[in-house]
Amino acid sequence: MKFLISLILNFVILGGLIFSVNELHEADKKIEEFNKTFWDQEHKHSRIMDDYKKIKAELNQTKTDMSKLSDMFSIHMRSHR
Repeated sequence: MKFLISLILNFVILGGLIFSVNELHEADKKIEEFNKTFWDQEHKHSRIMDDYKKIKAELNQTKTDMSKLSDMFSIHMRSHR
């Protein structure tokens, strides 16, 4: 009789362990998905910031070029006087 009760309890414990391992595996999958999503977003943010810096540098260069052209045009217009 004790053997039967012990066997039943062992099966119950085994079932609980299997359930716990399954839950841990599911939680691990969710964490992996979260980490992948987070990494993807971080990578996208990094690319966006790089693009922003490039565009800002191009804008500053364009402003400099426009200033030079404006100066050249004003010098040219003075020569027509």
